[in-house]
Amino acid sequence: MTISLPHSISEKSNRPINHLINNLKTLLLIFIIFCFACMPVSKIYASKITPYIVSNDRGGYVHHRIIEIMNMEAQQTPVEIRGSVCYSTCTMYLVLTNICVEQDIVFGFHGPRTQAYELSQDRFDYFSRVMADYYPEPLKLWFIEKGRNRVNGLYKIHAEQIIDMGIPACSET
Repeated sequence: MTISLPHSISEKSNRPINHLINNLKTLLLIFIIFCFACMPVSKIYASKITPYIVSNDRGGYVHHRIIEIMNMEAQQTPVEIRGSVCYSTCTMYLVLTNICVEQDIVFGFHGPRTQAYELSQDRFDYFSRVMADYYPEPLKLWFIEKGRNRVNGLYKIHAEQIIDMGIPACSET
């Protein structure tokens, strides 16, 4: 013997489930549309970010520069090194993936130092490696072997040599 429920009772019991399924389908559709719609927009937006211009930067503190570089890389900020000089920690910008250098720039390198005290050999080696990690490979090797050993004054390298190491030249503006 089969018992059948009246049509109205069966329909009422399925309403919450049907409503939930319809809401989930709608949310899924919105999510899919949002994902596909936003992907090209983010690429267009990223290409229109105003570049950060570094001009005649004579350096600063390593830890400040590292924080700045991490933020720029996270935000994919294009960076252009322009002017006539980029000395000391300014050279660490060369690690950025979205970087270019003006062809007339002179880069100045020296080993890690402080104004207040002489670094121990361990700290000197540590900060030398930290700085070197912000350079393209040929420059990194040169810095470890030679560049870091000058702590008074600068080794100067012209932009053409940096460009030859794979860092793009900025277009003329």
